Amino acid sequence: MVVSPAALGLYGFYFVGPFAAIFGMFGLVLKLIHGSVGYNLAVMIDLVPSHTVVEGADRVQIEIINGIFWSLVYGVLCFSWCYFRESRANRS
Repeated sequence: MVVSPAALGLYGFYFVGPFAAIFGMFGLVLKLIHGSVGYNLAVMIDLVPSHTVVEGADRVQIEIINGIFWSLVYGVLCFSWCYFRESRANRS
């Protein structure tokens, strides 16, 4: 549940210096992937008005949605990977 806020923190390294900019670019990519889902879901269920800048307490709702969504996605991916790995090991 910490990928989206951690990605924002990594993006902050971009402004520190040239060597830290590598972490900043990595954080930017992670934030672009993980941040938009929560915002789009919050707009669809009318928690956040569309076409506005999200500040303060509204970010908490979006990050909670991000946490729920991405924990489900990564949980299903891990379960599927482990399930197929175990089934292949049992066949051998």
